[in-house]
Order: sequence, then structure tokens, then C-alpha cells
Amino acid sequence: MGAINVKSAEVLKEEFLANTRTRLTSLIQSTLDEKAKERNYDSMLSLCTYATSLNDKFSSEGQAGVKWRDEVWAKGYVILADVESGQRTIPSDDELISELPLFTWSVVD
Repeated sequence: MGAINVKSAEVLKEEFLANTRTRLTSLIQSTLDEKAKERNYDSMLSLCTYATSLNDKFSSEGQAGVKWRDEVWAKGYVILADVESGQRTIPSDDELISELPLFTWSVVD
């Protein structure tokens, strides 16, 4: 008969927080990527590479992407820290998205 593997409450809490962090950061990243795809960029990373483009439209969009990405991750990490420290409850997907900064395309027409 095999040994029973019992996890301590501390280990279970650490696993739960790790899973929560993974879920929330994945949601943030997919939100960033979906916004970039609105203008046919592959991802937020792709959009941000255009910040130094010689094309005014691409450069403007890329710079807007860099600015928003920074703002979103800054807010996202505050939310994660508050969750992990017990200062707040875990937000639902909709709650998390609603707390992130809004994005505005900055396009030179």
C-alpha cells in the first residue's frame, strides 16, 4: 500500500497563490495582446516594437502600446501584491479588467 501524500496548509496556500498569479497575469497578457490585434499586430510585443518605426502611424501606435503596457503591468502588479498579502480578495476576470488603465490609440492620420 502506497504512502499518503498530505500537503501542509502552507504548501496548499503557496500553490493556490501561484495558480492565482498565473491566472491573473495570463489574463492581463491576453488583454494586452487582444488590444494589439485590433490593429492587426500579432501581439503587444509586436506592437511595441513599432515605437521606433520611421512610419509616423506605426510609431505613434507603438508608443501608445508601450505606454499602456507599462501602466497595465504597474497596476496589475499592485493588484497581485494586494491579493498575495491578503489586503484584498482575488478579483474576478471582469473585475481585474475593469481596474486596468484604459487604452487610447494615438494615431497620426
